Amino acid sequence: MAEGGASENPGAGRQHEEDGDDPVSSKQRLRRGSVADRISQQAGPLLRRFILDQAESEGVDKRPTLEDLGGQPGELTDKSISEIAQQIKIIGDELNRNAELQQVIKQLPLDSPRELFKKVACEIISDGNINWGRVVTLFYFTYKLIMRAFSHDLMDIVHTLMNWVLELIYDRVVQWIIDQGGWEGVRDYISRTNWQMVGGFAAGVLFSVAIYLVKSK
Repeated sequence: MAEGGASENPGAGRQHEEDGDDPVSSKQRLRRGSVADRISQQAGPLLRRFILDQAESEGVDKRPTLEDLGGQPGELTDKSISEIAQQIKIIGDELNRNAELQQVIKQLPLDSPRELFKKVACEIISDGNINWGRVVTLFYFTYKLIMRAFSHDLMDIVHTLMNWVLELIYDRVVQWIIDQGGWEGVRDYISRTNWQMVGGFAAGVLFSVAIYLVKSK
């Protein structure tokens, strides 16, 4: 300690004063970071649970395991993840019933799944107008591509697609989900959804991508 009781680190007092100037915003930043981390960490288990549940409900004979999708054994025991995944699956089931959408999916050229996924993902969120219908459309399309790749034992593509969609969610969607109050916000969306509009949007995106890919060959 220096004479007169002055601090040996003169910057410490200033730093303390600066921190004290705006303690609320500091706490908010910490809280916001923790919320973003939690929502990001939920994305992988949610997507994997959605894929597994959707494949089971459709009666797909050859379907991936949790480990095939990069998951950990304990993650399916999380009750909140299971409940949210079931809510998302409600929209997935409705998309399955959309005849126009299914017809478009069947016509998509799937010989270049990486290019196809990137183009579809870009079409879904490129304008920044994100909603739950678009998020679930992204989940649903990822599911369709992964099941096609898995049926042909293309595990490298399965892993690549999982990594891509999760990275996209982390980079472009997490902030929007935070603003909706977390993944749980999908429940409110389901209660007021116009399913025909969601299916029409998904079909429109995939149709425009199909035309682009056919013309680019």
